[in-house]
Amino acid sequence: MADGSLVPLEVNIRPPGGMTVDMFNFANDIDFYREWANMVVHGRFDAVLTRPYACAYVGRKHRFTYRLSHEQVLDKLGPMLVHHSAMSGVFARAIGDYGYILRDPSEERVVAACLAVQEKVTPRVAAPRPQREAVGA
Repeated sequence: MADGSLVPLEVNIRPPGGMTVDMFNFANDIDFYREWANMVVHGRFDAVLTRPYACAYVGRKHRFTYRLSHEQVLDKLGPMLVHHSAMSGVFARAIGDYGYILRDPSEERVVAACLAVQEKVTPRVAAPRPQREAVGA
């Protein structure tokens, strides 16, 4: 304001959106929603955050062709894959039509798995055809 005061335009006093809360839960083996209610009702957060896992969300869009099929992702990632589901059309444009949540004690393995899930098939480019010489030239 002209007098130097501030006027808040928006306040988000809620847990974050998307799959973020799920990743909090999977990274820490806690129930964030229970702790959120605990904060609202009792004013305290009782869970111990040790973050034993690196955790990531990776999304895919239907318009792309990926090197690994959905079934191959499920098979290859095994216990690292803690959640997967189709995304609502409202969120799909931003975070993908289908999402996977991965976790592992090793951040490097999580990053490598995310890259594998995201790897696209490179379309083959046809080799240029040799030009024919004009007849009678």
